[in-house]
Amino acid sequence: VAATGEDLESFKNGISYVTFEQKGAKGDGVTDDTEAIKAALQEAGDSGKTVLIGKATYLLKERVVIDKSVNMIGSGADDSVIKFRADETHQESAYDTEWWEGSNAAMVVKADHCIFSNFTLTGGENENEASLYNGLIFHYPYKYPNYWGYEAAQRVSMSQCVIQGFKNGLYMFGGWNRYFNGCYFKQCSDAGVRYEPLEVARLGEYTSSGDIFEACQITGCKGYGIDISYVYSDRKS
Repeated sequence: VAATGEDLESFKNGISYVTFEQKGAKGDGVTDDTEAIKAALQEAGDSGKTVLIGKATYLLKERVVIDKSVNMIGSGADDSVIKFRADETHQESAYDTEWWEGSNAAMVVKADHCIFSNFTLTGGENENEASLYNGLIFHYPYKYPNYWGYEAAQRVSMSQCVIQGFKNGLYMFGGWNRYFNGCYFKQCSDAGVRYEPLEVARLGEYTSSGDIFEACQITGCKGYGIDISYVYSDRKS
């Protein structure tokens, strides 16, 4: 379900929702709204409410982890902006449960069945001032019976979103049934979309399938538009 800025007010009448402002956000692009954003996402995940993003710029200074299914719907990419500005990056290690490979990211999506629509997530103003963080990632460490590996969020939908000024705008790993429509990935320092199909150790078991990019744009990235050249080669027992 998606709503544009013009019909967001009427859209509110038909759903149970939570906003960043209800959790104390100022939305002025200067005040740190991190805790308000986290609180709204937590309530939405716990209650099934939709997160409605207003016509404002919200400053996010820490990574957020989405581990329960949520819907985040903005008023339009020009009007609803989450400005990510982290102070420092963290050391990453393979399969570390806190900071694994690629997990320096503005949004870490671990949950299936999430919907993101009609907002901008920005890490920097352009490719030369891009964040050292990734924009969104969908993979996370998972303990199998005999080894550690990576799993990925499935059945995620993103429409009419702008992801700008990150190391990689979107970091995809494994999984299936992710749908992207009318999104704009731009001005990233490495790639607009980085796509790692699966670990080398699992070749022959399965491959990623059913991910669809429809009417999306990738422009102004210093490295690649879409980077699908790398797969993990090691595994921790």
